[in-house]
Amino acid sequence: QGERTTFGVMVNGETRAWLAETFGLHSKKLASLSRKTTEEVHSHLRSLLETETELDLAQHEHSETVNALLTKLQQNTQQPQCEALLEDYFVRQPLKDAVFVGHVNTDLDSIAGAIGAAEFFGGIACRSEEKFNGEIEYALEWTKIPVPPVFAETEGAGIPDSEGKLRGVCLVDHTEPKQMPKALLKDKAYLERVIGVVDHHALATTFNKPIFLDVRPWGSMSTIVAHMFIRANRPISKELCRLLLCAILSDTLNLKSVTTTRADRFAVAMLAKFGDVREVNALAERLFKAKMSWIIGMGAYEMVRGDQKEFGVEGSPVKWSISVLEVTCIPTVLEYAEDLMIHLRVFRYQKGDIKDDDGKVVGHDNKKELHCAFLFIVDTVQLESVLLIAGSREKFIAERAFPAGRFRAAKKGIKSPSSRLEPHETLLDLEGLRDSSGEPYVSRKAQFLPCITEAVSALDPSLHEFMTKPSGNTTRELVNALNAEKPVHDSVRLVFNEANLYKAVFGAPRRTKSDPQLVADSSNKPQEEPKNVNDLEPNMEAVHLNVKVMRVDNDGSIWLGDQTGVVKAVFASGTGAADKKPHFVKDSGLSIRNAHVKTIRGHLYLGIDRWVSVDPIELPADFKVHVTNDVSTRLTVRKTFAVRDGPHSMLGILEEDDEPVIV
Repeated sequence: QGERTTFGVMVNGETRAWLAETFGLHSKKLASLSRKTTEEVHSHLRSLLETETELDLAQHEHSETVNALLTKLQQNTQQPQCEALLEDYFVRQPLKDAVFVGHVNTDLDSIAGAIGAAEFFGGIACRSEEKFNGEIEYALEWTKIPVPPVFAETEGAGIPDSEGKLRGVCLVDHTEPKQMPKALLKDKAYLERVIGVVDHHALATTFNKPIFLDVRPWGSMSTIVAHMFIRANRPISKELCRLLLCAILSDTLNLKSVTTTRADRFAVAMLAKFGDVREVNALAERLFKAKMSWIIGMGAYEMVRGDQKEFGVEGSPVKWSISVLEVTCIPTVLEYAEDLMIHLRVFRYQKGDIKDDDGKVVGHDNKKELHCAFLFIVDTVQLESVLLIAGSREKFIAERAFPAGRFRAAKKGIKSPSSRLEPHETLLDLEGLRDSSGEPYVSRKAQFLPCITEAVSALDPSLHEFMTKPSGNTTRELVNALNAEKPVHDSVRLVFNEANLYKAVFGAPRRTKSDPQLVADSSNKPQEEPKNVNDLEPNMEAVHLNVKVMRVDNDGSIWLGDQTGVVKAVFASGTGAADKKPHFVKDSGLSIRNAHVKTIRGHLYLGIDRWVSVDPIELPADFKVHVTNDVSTRLTVRKTFAVRDGPHSMLGILEEDDEPVIV
């Protein structure tokens, strides 16, 4: 149209996945390109082809140093230098036999840091709580490192050992008491047990005695642990190198977060070399997808609490929390927007609960409730963020903290949880915004928290009453709904009466199946229409299929089918997925929920892990499987590369094992 370019895109699943993965060209970005001139489009595509990732740059920048370091480290391991002997005697010995534990709401950095520090100092690694996310599960399975025991159940940590003694504790990746394991806090003299800290956050606790401290302003605690090994001339096992690498990639968003330092970039290049990891970008992508699949499978209650921290500021009575969901597809999470808003409000209220030593609620103190609960959803691939708005107070602070943000509806047809909040104000879009350093908003520590803290600090004292006064009728209705039917634990998650909570918050029953909008069942998960096997595409998450078991081979291979085609199922390692295999009986009908599409050697498979729900169903009498359409035989694009040599160019398609399929 004149000098403008119009894109008419009609592509199959493989091409769509290739456009998204190679160029980041999702439908929204294609639409924005259609408003550019032809030359602008050509320039944009050229820049995308020529761009190196932060990982590529880090590995290139430090490759010579890393190679030299590896050679030197091998020499020093045989003949340690004098400084290494001093490190061993004065630094390692005081923490020998200590318990190393990370924070509650466990993340990968605190798990990897505890394991690495325990190996370095000769202590015991523990995790702070029973549950951990899918990213941690993936990293431990990939590296073949055992899951650390729970602090509360470990002798010498949460319970006395055979001699009736408790070991000293080294805090990893935290120092705030409210982030410490509950079993440690039960001891009134818990600070006496703390003999060390290894962290990359600001110190939040005043210790009553001199202790070992290694606190550095780096992007990941695991970077500090890797540095310790090198400084002490100690070799790092291949497995630990890989685990520490995973943790740094997670905490720095693949070296793209504003918290990333040169030390983190060097550590990634070094650990990738030492751990023999060639495709670090692909590893980061798999980690982020594992975390997202786990988060969605757990439901809104866990999504709100999974990575949450509370804050306040001196001189203001306002208390708030910031939760962060790091995902690879924001729209998928926003399908749960109403449930997330409900549980943000539940969380805000329940912070005022008074509990006894066994965790039972024995009372409630309104003054301990949170005044605001913020939930940021961060796309770790596109480096974009949105803020879900659960009430008028959150909106009041958000529009002051991020004045350039754009309010919009969190999803089509969404209701507002507050009479002072319009549906089109339920989401603050931070896409395209940059901070003073020119970086996109993706970090709680470096960006979200400072902006909100500044906004709260700037409030006129006359507004404090508005921000802190008890909520109105909606909260009372919510409290009544919570008290009327207590949540129960199904061994995986807390299950609420979501219908009652929905009516309490939104003032009307949840929509029925005839409504085109999201419908959630009592387990807090949307009742999506089943997909067809033929519609499966690379990297799909939260897949729901109604299928017939076609084949079960002696080697454990299983084929599933429906009226549109057949697909081979692959099971994740570990007992969680293996326990589901007995459901897969030849000729039986199954309803499979929350599965994902896995790409192996260029072909599609249906991934079954511990988070997948498998239930027997009775298929219609006329249910006939399209056996000649085996979608697992299709070749799909896994990743691409482009090489330029003078006037010549080469475009290739790689499989996961890095062997070219097409050049």
